[in-house]
Amino acid sequence: MPCLPAWPRSNGKPGSGDPRWQAYRASTLLQAAGRPRGEAFWWRPLPGQDPAPLVADVFARCLAGGHSALVLAPDPGSRLPEATLAVAGQRATDLRAVAPAERCRGFLRCQTGHARLAAGGRSAVFAPLRALGLVVVDDEANPAYKERRRPRHHAREVALARARLSGATCVLIGDLPSARAWRLLEEGHLQRVAADRAVERRQAPRVDVVDLSDPRPGTRRARFTDAAARALSVAVRHGRAAVVLAARGGQGAALGCRGCGRRLACPACGGSLRGASPDHAPPSGGAYGA
Repeated sequence: MPCLPAWPRSNGKPGSGDPRWQAYRASTLLQAAGRPRGEAFWWRPLPGQDPAPLVADVFARCLAGGHSALVLAPDPGSRLPEATLAVAGQRATDLRAVAPAERCRGFLRCQTGHARLAAGGRSAVFAPLRALGLVVVDDEANPAYKERRRPRHHAREVALARARLSGATCVLIGDLPSARAWRLLEEGHLQRVAADRAVERRQAPRVDVVDLSDPRPGTRRARFTDAAARALSVAVRHGRAAVVLAARGGQGAALGCRGCGRRLACPACGGSLRGASPDHAPPSGGAYGA
């Protein structure tokens, strides 16, 4: 097996660059987009920010430098492919086509040099683009990048290897780094591009943690707190959307009466009781079973 070249290490923090990127101090990334040197980056967009215009700017810099570019997006609803395909116009190819013949024609356009930009899902990582200068992997921690058929591979790892071998710039995008990306960040093989935590907190949605327990004896635990109910009422009253995520009841072992089927519950919280071992004796001396 041929030996792969070593990963380039970060030699400093990115400085300030384009005004649209100023919050990220991404001048190193922007320079690498136009003049690729085999560097790799992990970029975390600000909460609530659409990364498509910024990614399109990076692709425009790459194409202006005379290189080709590739973007991977596992989510069919992602705006990145459309934004990047618009940058290259007729020199772009969309590899998200369902029909095998259309995908084959797209790969042939890459191989012959008629396409300088390709966008698609997991399989697009093998697009035979000429003079590859930039590879962008959106939502790099998404499990959809893992191919479970033979030959088994992970599109993120293939993208990193292709960029490393061709001297292209690789940009991984995500809210939280995957375990693989975290290790590469810790070892200095990936350069982190992110805003200051204070800026991220100001733009992140507010999160309130509430306690559903009630200290009053005999009170059943409420499904919603008063604060949650008020927030839902305000959202509905102002015509906004509200999403409620509720845990569904599952299955589990519990102590119950073999005669009447009544569940043995804790007198304090109402939760189901279960024996620590098969020889556990119920406190009332009755005939209980799991």
